[in-house]
Amino acid sequence: DLTDDELKQIKKLSEFHVMYFENVIRMKPWLLAIIFDSPKPHTEF
Repeated sequence: DLTDDELKQIKKLSEFHVMYFENVIRMKPWLLAIIFDSPKPHTEF
């Protein structure tokens, strides 16, 4: 399980990358790492 601090960080990253937090917490960790490692948002907008 994730700590509160880790969840807050994931929430911030999901907002930066314009992703729904509910979807983010269901994703594979390695996939999240690739997306969150990107310096720019991974969206088509």
